[in-house]
Amino acid sequence: AARAAALPLVGITAYEGLQRAGLKPGQTVLVHGGTGGVGHVALQLAKHWGASKVCATAGGAPQLAKIEELGGTPINYKDETVADYVAKHTAAGRGFDVVFDSVGGANMLKSFEAAALNAQIATTTSLLEIDLTPAHFKGLSLHVVFMLIPMIHGVGREKHGEILADLAAICDAGALKPLLDDSSFKLEEVAAAHARLESKKAMGKVVVEND
Repeated sequence: AARAAALPLVGITAYEGLQRAGLKPGQTVLVHGGTGGVGHVALQLAKHWGASKVCATAGGAPQLAKIEELGGTPINYKDETVADYVAKHTAAGRGFDVVFDSVGGANMLKSFEAAALNAQIATTTSLLEIDLTPAHFKGLSLHVVFMLIPMIHGVGREKHGEILADLAAICDAGALKPLLDDSSFKLEEVAAAHARLESKKAMGKVVVEND
């Protein structure tokens, strides 16, 4: 039940981001925040949809190990520069075909740097002012994903139902497993659950259970 509850928001977001980026079999993918709620789903979906290589960033040993367990190639963003891992993980250092940025903020500049020419970037966190010059000179396409639009505006809600049905089938096929953080919270501990999220130490989704 907890895994089912954890999937819809992050699952729809990851699904829409990769679909809007036009991910094709054989392409290379970089996921920033590979063990976050959205990031760990994007990693698995990219693998399921035929990406030739899926790299994902994280900053700690447990997170890096989890990325490898999920089928991705881990990148320690604290130890490796963008130039380093682009040279290491993409052919002739050309960059990634698709970048999924679930970190956002100043990290968007790293996404631009890591992208190949004419690449696709999907992001869930773009509430900032940023210089788009690097994106301009690479001809990048930026896709902003805000999954609440159908609920706020009452437009396209049926699409979410279709996505959830497909995600359920992908889960049943064993290609997607929602990741739950090791922490456990009851409804009366919701403040502590928020603190866990804000600590940046959580892996996957933090779930609050109501008995």
